[in-house]
Amino acid sequence: MKRTADSKTESKLDTGLEPTGPKFTDYSINKFKPNYNGKKKVSEKIIDSGIKGLKLNCIKSTGNKYFIQQFWFNGKADLWTVGEFRLGIFGIKECQTKAVEIMKTHTDDNGMWIKSPKITAKYRRERIKKAELQKRQMLTTRQCIERLCEANFPKARTDGTVTAKSAVRMCLYLVGYNKRTQHLLFDDDEFGNGFIKFKANKSYNTNEPESWTDLFSKFPAGHGIIEKGNLKNPKGEVSLYDSEDSKLLIEELTPGIIKHYLNSKADRSYGTKEAIRDAFVILWSYSKQFMGTDIPRNPTDREVLEIKKPGISKSPNSKYNKKKFEGHELSKFFFQIDQTNKM
Repeated sequence: MKRTADSKTESKLDTGLEPTGPKFTDYSINKFKPNYNGKKKVSEKIIDSGIKGLKLNCIKSTGNKYFIQQFWFNGKADLWTVGEFRLGIFGIKECQTKAVEIMKTHTDDNGMWIKSPKITAKYRRERIKKAELQKRQMLTTRQCIERLCEANFPKARTDGTVTAKSAVRMCLYLVGYNKRTQHLLFDDDEFGNGFIKFKANKSYNTNEPESWTDLFSKFPAGHGIIEKGNLKNPKGEVSLYDSEDSKLLIEELTPGIIKHYLNSKADRSYGTKEAIRDAFVILWSYSKQFMGTDIPRNPTDREVLEIKKPGISKSPNSKYNKKKFEGHELSKFFFQIDQTNKM
């Protein structure tokens, strides 16, 4: 089995030879001056970084230093640039965060590379270039949800905002089952347009949020989720904002992805799925303004996103569907109506 340059460096460390690279601190990297030995650039292993294959690439002509990481993919040794070291801007903390995130999505459980970061970076550059040509803002579904909330949930086909009652339901499925919705107040104006205000919550010992930005900073994605079994979340639901799907670009949503999301919990009723779909409709309609000139087909159209009605209803009140009043019960019913009208 061939060994990478990184493995050879590690073998030197095992033999007791003194390493020549800097320690994994901003101070050490900033002060580090490599011995170029007539070369235009050199790469030195960073000591005690905790990140396999991490090195510092130093350029003689400019004095610039770059974090790079060696990796083994498809039987070949390769490297990718994590970022340029810039004291106070991109240091060891930023390098570690970026490298670890890449390794999470590009390596398997055994630490073997299953995707190339270089190829990922190339596709990202191409996607950004395409986005710039098409005036796309490349917002994630999560970012679009934040902007939709800030806009008070505009209606899909007419001016104005949805009613407070509708906003309550949409907030539940988009950002709810979470402590953040316990800081919201819903009301309608004189024209029937809903709006949302903020309130403090003594139960959570939190002050009134100053804005949606403040609320999302208090309860970012994945934080503040109400535990299953609580009266506010009996089935252990998780909002779209707190789900992995919210990391997708809004244009990347497809009928298949939405349908998979709707069916991700087996105990969701037909009515719940329809309500979640309605939230997606409003979200997609509002988010089209961020998609540029080449807008994909609406993935929430009923023609492409079919939600089948179950043969047996799962609603708790479905037991009354086939109930009917007996003669004596109808008499009592009409008697009570008559008495009420006389009052």
